[in-house]
Amino acid sequence: MKKKFISVLLGITLMFSLTACSNNTENTAEENKEVKEEVTEPVKIVVGESYRSEVWGAQYIAEALGYYEEEGLDVELTTISGDSPSAALFANEIQFLFFGSEAVPMFNSEGQNCKILLGCNSRIGMSLVGSPSTKSVADLKGKVVSAAEPGSSPRAFAYSALSQAGLDPENDVTYVTMQVFASAAALAEEQIQCSYASGSLLDYMVGMGCNVIVDTSDPETHKAVLGSEDYTTHVVIATDEYIKENPEICQKFVNAVYKAILWIQNHSAEEIAEVLTPYFEGRGVEAATIQQMLDDHEYNVDGTITSTAYDAMIRQDKTAGWITEDMEYSENVNDTFLKKAQKEIVLE
Repeated sequence: MKKKFISVLLGITLMFSLTACSNNTENTAEENKEVKEEVTEPVKIVVGESYRSEVWGAQYIAEALGYYEEEGLDVELTTISGDSPSAALFANEIQFLFFGSEAVPMFNSEGQNCKILLGCNSRIGMSLVGSPSTKSVADLKGKVVSAAEPGSSPRAFAYSALSQAGLDPENDVTYVTMQVFASAAALAEEQIQCSYASGSLLDYMVGMGCNVIVDTSDPETHKAVLGSEDYTTHVVIATDEYIKENPEICQKFVNAVYKAILWIQNHSAEEIAEVLTPYFEGRGVEAATIQQMLDDHEYNVDGTITSTAYDAMIRQDKTAGWITEDMEYSENVNDTFLKKAQKEIVLE
């Protein structure tokens, strides 16, 4: 009788043990499922650009090839027209902005704290184009120039080009801010006499009978105008506050763009143009344009802003009067995320 009682007791104990294990297993599985769902849920971010250009190619390629998705990001790309695309960044309406590097020292000197995270180009890849009747920079005295908003890369470039030609960039011309394709039409119709251009827009203007009057594809001209053989003007920026509060997202975003930068370096102009074309509705991207950019070393090979490129940027800002004193590299550039990506990421 005693043995039977013990057997029944052991059976009951075993039954409760198995039930408990089953419940624990189910709970653990459910917890793991919740954790997995939490980890795999993509982070929604909005990324702005000042205008649509092939030089921003890495951001479009990162989306097209799924690099953002690989990093757990759900990215919305938006082109911000108007006088100040940076306003959306400082209002926290966007998290990252593809913009001109020259604006960053100016922003920081004014207390609008932000940092460059990586560079998209190694050479400026920007030219000044004159109307059909404008043959040289000297012809621009007293004329109208489209060079984006004050503090922008096109405006800084125009200042340097005009200064190098002996004109007073502040007083010898009148500046207007126009959407880039609107400036092409205005240029062809002599409503303005000069505009900045790059990539396929430059080819489009030339095809309309306009004249390239400052050509940075020529290394000597590039160095004469900018004071350096390398110059990183197209960059990715984020606010100091966002970087501090969201370092993991910053790393994921830089990782994705860095992968695209590497992809560009390992593929042909035809392959690059094919991936980019859907992002340029109505005009597409010509392989010849991309090949010219590759030949001119416009695309940055690893996202780095070199010390010589940085020094040239500071000189540009001082020449334009946007800053009055030199600034340390670390005041305007945070390359910790890029260095980590460079160290850990290798594309197959």
